[in-house]
Amino acid sequence: MNHRYSYLFEPLIIRTHRIPNRIVMCAMNDNLAFPDGYPTEQQIDYYTARAAGGVGLMITGNAYIDEQASKISANQLGCQDDRLVSALARLVESVHAHGTVLIIQLAHAGPQTLPETIGFRQMVAPSAGEHASTARALSLVEIGAIVESFVAAARRAESAGFDGVELHCGHGYLLSSFLSPQVNLRTDQYGGSLENRARIIREIIERARAVVGSAFIIGAKFNSSDLVAGGFTVEDSLAFAQMLATVGVDYLGVSRGIAESSDHMIAPLYYERHQNVSAARAIRDAVSIPVIAMGAILDPGDADAIIERGDADLVAIGRGLIADPDWPTKAKRGAVDDIRPCIRCNECVALVDENRELRCAVNPHVGHDGKPLMPTREPLSVLVLGGGPAGCEAARTAALRGHRVTLLERHRLGGASVPEANPPFKRELNRLPVWYERQLEKAGVKVVLNIEASLEAIRERDPDVIVYAIGADPLLPQVGGVDTNSVVQATELLESPPPRGLDIAVVGAGFVGCETALHLAQNDNRVALVTRRGRDQVASDLNYTMKLALLREMGRADVTIVDHAIVQSIGPGKVSVLRADGSNGTSREEGLVADLVVLARGFAPQRLLADTLIDAGYDVRVIGEANRTGLIFHAVQQGFAVGSTI
Repeated sequence: MNHRYSYLFEPLIIRTHRIPNRIVMCAMNDNLAFPDGYPTEQQIDYYTARAAGGVGLMITGNAYIDEQASKISANQLGCQDDRLVSALARLVESVHAHGTVLIIQLAHAGPQTLPETIGFRQMVAPSAGEHASTARALSLVEIGAIVESFVAAARRAESAGFDGVELHCGHGYLLSSFLSPQVNLRTDQYGGSLENRARIIREIIERARAVVGSAFIIGAKFNSSDLVAGGFTVEDSLAFAQMLATVGVDYLGVSRGIAESSDHMIAPLYYERHQNVSAARAIRDAVSIPVIAMGAILDPGDADAIIERGDADLVAIGRGLIADPDWPTKAKRGAVDDIRPCIRCNECVALVDENRELRCAVNPHVGHDGKPLMPTREPLSVLVLGGGPAGCEAARTAALRGHRVTLLERHRLGGASVPEANPPFKRELNRLPVWYERQLEKAGVKVVLNIEASLEAIRERDPDVIVYAIGADPLLPQVGGVDTNSVVQATELLESPPPRGLDIAVVGAGFVGCETALHLAQNDNRVALVTRRGRDQVASDLNYTMKLALLREMGRADVTIVDHAIVQSIGPGKVSVLRADGSNGTSREEGLVADLVVLARGFAPQRLLADTLIDAGYDVRVIGEANRTGLIFHAVQQGFAVGSTI
């Protein structure tokens, strides 16, 4: 064992179950089940890969508990019908084969679902009102039926061989909504005091405990805070935790946030890691049952320290295990540098929220976990042009399959992701090119840096296949003054330490422009973000939680958004814009004070060399930004697809 992580790999007993280490795969919806709740082979492979990777305690994504209104997504795991027991047992058997303790999370979506997900029935909530405006209030009879549905689901889980269940009492789902004084406006025995608001949860636990065996684990996941005014508070969470500990709950998982604060529920890279650990510590100090800490715990050293300090008894890894199912095994043997890094871009979250199958920006194997790379029958000479994420993934994958791979890069590995990672809030991205550098070396890829990809250099190497991943060039607006010394591209500016004390106009409000504006504002500059779009379209190339977090941070940094504005000219110390007035359809010219103008208008693919190579008869595969792809997610997926099929 690597003794640096001895706390992380110490066993723990919950009821009669020996958990081999303190690593928990927390519940994450994956949309990999059949529409009727049955697990697919794809889903079983997904969980099995992470059990094989060394997870001690695994909690499935939330399973719905009835055919009424409990479902949250189209292809969600189910525990709502006795007919699922044998299918669920196959999942259990596959995970148990690797020594992992397996728990199924039970949930009722309540006001968090969509009508189309539940057969266009009306959503339900503790109360109808402002914060559940499209839901109807549950009757007492319906509350009783929901309690029984949870109990029946727990009984099915035990019959299928699960080691326990976890009740999802957080994130604005139905049980969380009952806990919230903002949403729960009832005046009967299920509303008012915390004791009353928690009544439905206590009833579920007490009824379930009465029908399952003594070894069966019952856990609960809940918010330390809803992070909204009038919602469930930190003080509520401490009292609720103590309440749960007295009614037979075996462990507590501490999360945070609801839909309105979802950027803090699953914190993207703009926020610090471990934001919920202090809350877990406070709850652990208040109860005598095991507590799970969660929230951007990505580094084995950090996880080990959390256990050592007594902040929690277990640590939940979510996105980190999506990125690398072998996270525990690699940590245990000290191969931390080989852990594929989660960059907290939340593309995984966004896909599931859109009712699509789970995928990962950095791990293209997700969703294909049971399909190993097929060795090539005909090893070829493969030349990869460009060392961004697309090129690196293509080179790595092709080499692992047995091809002879050379990668040419004019600067350094990482491509555009390297300058993007220079702002402190983007440092998470730095881990990816470092990981690729190590993996390319291990796979036998010959990496040649500081070389321009030219026809001569390519002919010299005489490749069988060329993977063209050179990228894109920044767009230059056709306006007066754009070629002056006071104008710089965002990608160039991010290569150097930021200026300070200036008036700066950033032109372009995609994520590059927004992140650049935030970076400059956080370094004591007065920043105006100029966009021809409306405010609702700012950072529209990001997923919802990333956009929400970035806009919040821009607001805190006092970035001014100049919307519906088209740059007319750039002069000494100013930018002239034509700004539309949406209320009456007119436009007016405005002048913005600007010591520096930063361009972030997007990119144009570099295709000239690719077309030349194709005309010369080479087998060329075009990927990444050269194929109009701007996000790391798409770049890695394309690189893997090409590397897998050469």
